Amino acid sequence: MSRYIAAYGSAYTVSAARILGVHSGSVVPRDRIPETRVAAPALDADRIGRWMRLQALLWLPILGLAAFVDLRVLLVVPAVLTVGEATLWHVLGAGRYAADYVTGGRTIVALLATSFAFASGRLELALWSLLVFAAIADLVDGFVARRFGSSSGGAVLDMEADQASFVLYASLATYFGIAPKVMLVLPALRYGYVLLMSLRGLPIHDPKPLDGDNRRARLVCAIVVVLQLSILAPFMDPGVRSPMAWIALALLLPSYLSDVVALSRRAR
Repeated sequence: MSRYIAAYGSAYTVSAARILGVHSGSVVPRDRIPETRVAAPALDADRIGRWMRLQALLWLPILGLAAFVDLRVLLVVPAVLTVGEATLWHVLGAGRYAADYVTGGRTIVALLATSFAFASGRLELALWSLLVFAAIADLVDGFVARRFGSSSGGAVLDMEADQASFVLYASLATYFGIAPKVMLVLPALRYGYVLLMSLRGLPIHDPKPLDGDNRRARLVCAIVVVLQLSILAPFMDPGVRSPMAWIALALLLPSYLSDVVALSRRAR
């Protein structure tokens, strides 16, 4: 939610500047030596787009089957997500920066918590706490990215980690009967968005599609994450879980629709 899509690596021109200073009869102060930044390799938008479309075509049927046929389909969610996130890691060439590992780590923690919950047949407080820990780690990877740099695909990796979390939250909530099946619509919105934008020939891999500003989307996402984790909390009053799920949908749906409308207008 908080990572930039383009990261820059520095290339120094110190030697050239010093030589220039010597030949001109003066010494160039170190703090005045110009520094040139070279952009990291550009993202392969086509490969990322193919990956996103494949995920959408895979997950929409899974979520649909769970909603209308059999909730036991959701038992495959951790395994399928693991394969998907691993292939995304390869597509993005991630792993050169610490922030990538923080993002990957929080996804792994959430996957393990969900897997243990499915295996044990219960979402224990300890497992829910791991989900909360993974969500908080999203704040950490943003700090690490700003402090130590990030890969050019870091924001895409972060965005898809958020989406993976939505799939896991919805799967847990519906499989254990914690919340209504409307929870499955929350992750489905992203996949529907991907397919719709692809059909219209509009970009789907940019986490900041509206003029580089995704503050509104980040705020909505943060609120929806809090709502979903609150729904999953073992100590939450069952009577408020369903309303919270509908509130989450009421927040997320307009966010996607506004992006679709804005990008469609820009493409005209």
